[in-house]
Amino acid sequence: MIAVMVRASVGSSIVAMTMASGIMAAMPAVAGASVLMRAAICLAICGGATALSHVNDAGFLDALLVPGD
Repeated sequence: MIAVMVRASVGSSIVAMTMASGIMAAMPAVAGASVLMRAAICLAICGGATALSHVNDAGFLDALLVPGD
């Protein structure tokens, strides 16, 4: 949710990922999160940063091109 809000306000997926990662960095250590929980946090940050993508975004084409298709 943090990455989506940053992405909507700033417009950059890279900024959204790094800012959300920085905010969430201390959370797994404090919560004693498992490896699976840490992986879920990484996927949530990446998914939130790619939300609200537009055709003039640098990462838009990368989201459409899936290796193996």
